[in-house]
Amino acid sequence: QDPTRGEGFRDKAAAKAASDALREFHLGRRRFKAMLLAVMVGYADQALARERGAGTAQLGSRRAAMDVFDSDNNGYVTTEDIKRVARLLGDELDEAAARQMLRSVARPGDDVLKVPKERLRHMLPPLYPAHSLR
Repeated sequence: QDPTRGEGFRDKAAAKAASDALREFHLGRRRFKAMLLAVMVGYADQALARERGAGTAQLGSRRAAMDVFDSDNNGYVTTEDIKRVARLLGDELDEAAARQMLRSVARPGDDVLKVPKERLRHMLPPLYPAHSLR
């Protein structure tokens, strides 16, 4: 049985498990993108100013948004980082939701509890393309 050749799944439990896993992946990815976008457009700036003394480096900057997630500058985003940013945005996430979000950006071989922050860069295009700022 090969679902890629139109044969489908013969085992309904396997098909449901695959469908559920894909649904969880996409949900985590959408939540992560929404959180990244909120940070990029500055929704967290006031909370960041209280926490760190300054807002994001440049509104709309993916790099500044990645730095918000990686506040300890170790190069990785963890579940604790995600939960902290969620709090800055006025939301509370549990450990399972934070893990789901990290799994959605992890690549094979990544530790799903600690993902390199560079993975975040590819989730969203810049808000202001460089050519439009000239």
